[in-house]
Amino acid sequence: MSASKPSVGDKLPRMRVRELLPNAHLGDWKPGPLNSITDVAGVLVHTQEILGDNGSVNTGVTSILPRSDWFCNACYAGIFSFNGSGEMTGSHWINETGLLHSPIVLTNSFAVGAAYQGIYEYAIKSQRSEGSPIDWFLLPVVAETFDGYLNDLTQFAVTPAHVVEGLENVTSDRVREGSVGGGAGMICRKCQT
Repeated sequence: MSASKPSVGDKLPRMRVRELLPNAHLGDWKPGPLNSITDVAGVLVHTQEILGDNGSVNTGVTSILPRSDWFCNACYAGIFSFNGSGEMTGSHWINETGLLHSPIVLTNSFAVGAAYQGIYEYAIKSQRSEGSPIDWFLLPVVAETFDGYLNDLTQFAVTPAHVVEGLENVTSDRVREGSVGGGAGMICRKCQT
């Protein structure tokens, strides 16, 4: 007996695009076993949401370590500017050298400073050694997301402690999908012209 074709209005179980559309062409390379950034050897990620009791805070932090010894063993990196509006600290160093010597943190527009400080706090605690320049030569990479429609940015909910916590808890597990981490308060919408 064959399964019947779902009709309009039938609720399908939540699934990934590759599961829903197995014949869709989504690039030339086969995805890794987790179909996640953590399929890249050594890359570790943590996502956390910061939600307020009254619904006004709906934000988060995504923390990415390119490798455990990221400060002394840089990764090759590059940047592509899609819209020229978003802020990404540390981008000048990446453009100049082609190297990434920092964790990457994604968070809301008003939390870039807190994330920058959090990376320094984490780096000094975890990477500093005798004679290490970690306390004076580090250009943290922080990219901002705008969640101002669903999050009250003026609450400054993200703190350096959230960033340190995220970097201390990175893992090679599949990264959760959806409105999580630095994208917790993001929306997709069509711009009206």
